[in-house]
Amino acid sequence: MAMPIDPPQRNLMVAGRMLLSVHFLTELYDKLTRFAYWVEVCEASGQPYPVAEMMLVTLLLLFGAPLLLVGKHVPQAVTALIIFQVPTTIFFESTLYEQFDSVSVIGGLLLAAGSDWATGGESNCVAGGMAVGGVKKSKI
Repeated sequence: MAMPIDPPQRNLMVAGRMLLSVHFLTELYDKLTRFAYWVEVCEASGQPYPVAEMMLVTLLLLFGAPLLLVGKHVPQAVTALIIFQVPTTIFFESTLYEQFDSVSVIGGLLLAAGSDWATGGESNCVAGGMAVGGVKKSKI
């Protein structure tokens, strides 16, 4: 069972989720408007199927970014965006700063996934326990 939170805290969580989605919406805009450029970047980095990879990237962003923005199907949206973000971090972030920046974005995604957006509370994993048969048990 989710733990309810007060409206000001919920508003902060919603604002944080929406601001996090801005990162991915700008990525989506960039991929849509400069698709050919990004295919060339993938080719130059030695990726085996650059067009197919950029199509997959665009689809992941088209799916995940809007859903994260509006707060619908957030766990699925986060999964799609992590599938986008992890390879981006590994293959295309060249500086340590960029890599740490990407890791912090993944952390924000995990926080968004750990929130129960339907009831406005923390999910069981965020609250520090696990629900077993409807009864919350504390971690040992």
